[in-house]
Amino acid sequence: MSSNTRVADSFKTPVANYQLDTTTNDASVTIPWASRCISIYSRDKQHRWNVNAASASNTHFMAQDERLLIRMPDNDGQDIKLHARVNGTGTGSLEITAYAEDS
Repeated sequence: MSSNTRVADSFKTPVANYQLDTTTNDASVTIPWASRCISIYSRDKQHRWNVNAASASNTHFMAQDERLLIRMPDNDGQDIKLHARVNGTGTGSLEITAYAEDS
């Protein structure tokens, strides 16, 4: 494989794992810009999430046990804050895996 060949996103190299414990209040985790390809898994509850701004009842929705594979916005090379909250009542968590951008 040549050095210019990129591997498909689903096969990127994992570089960091985060767990974001959530309640009905906004919580956030900082993800380094270099690891902006991420997998988010919504454990225990439905969630609302947002990037670089507080999560609210009208932000992005994730069903319980749903997994998203996303590439976070460029953000001018700055770290990214992923915000989330439980959509409803109680507590939950998001499991986040960050991947090397050019793996």
